[in-house]
Amino acid sequence: MRSGIAFSDDISFPWVDRDYPSVYYATDLAGTIVRRPKIASPPGPFTYNDYAPNLVGLAYRRLTGTPLTRRPLQRLWDDLGAERPAGWCVDDHGFPYHESGLVVTAPDLARIGQLMLDGGRVAGRQVAPGPFLDRSLDPAGRDPVTTFAGIGVGYRNGWWILPRGDGGRDLAAMSAHGQIMVVSPSTRTVIVRMGDDHQTNVQIAATLQRLADRLAFVIPG
Repeated sequence: MRSGIAFSDDISFPWVDRDYPSVYYATDLAGTIVRRPKIASPPGPFTYNDYAPNLVGLAYRRLTGTPLTRRPLQRLWDDLGAERPAGWCVDDHGFPYHESGLVVTAPDLARIGQLMLDGGRVAGRQVAPGPFLDRSLDPAGRDPVTTFAGIGVGYRNGWWILPRGDGGRDLAAMSAHGQIMVVSPSTRTVIVRMGDDHQTNVQIAATLQRLADRLAFVIPG
């Protein structure tokens, strides 16, 4: 999210000319992400945008001839020992919505969080690359980049970074409509919450953080 690509979540009329709905309602998403993005600045400043993950997916498909959401996802699912198949929402041409389209059960999503806590290993076997985990968990460069509901959050490797009262940091995956996973290295806790709510995502994530602290207090790790 530091590519320098411009993006706006404005949905005012005429909404078809706006970035946010042009991605979510695209019938030809690959064509949209090639045609619409504009460079706003040199790489560096944080700008959350839905073009970026789709451009990564398109680049991977062009490089390998295989969608990122097929062979790599299935390999990860097999390595994790997932209970249920994973799915991905696609456009009219079968191109996945990489920014928001993953469809999984709560227990299988929690396996990804546990993978982060276990150093990328499952049953003693390295599944996720060490450098990716190191960069995701490295405290350097994880200062807040934006504020939601009065809570400053960072962003690293696709994870939102939540501040802790003790000065530490937790990881959060936040999707639309209250689909949240919090991964707390401090308490070695993973909590997945699915379902709509009248709170913002970051408020739900903060609640899950407090729950993780209470669970760690009741059940020492």
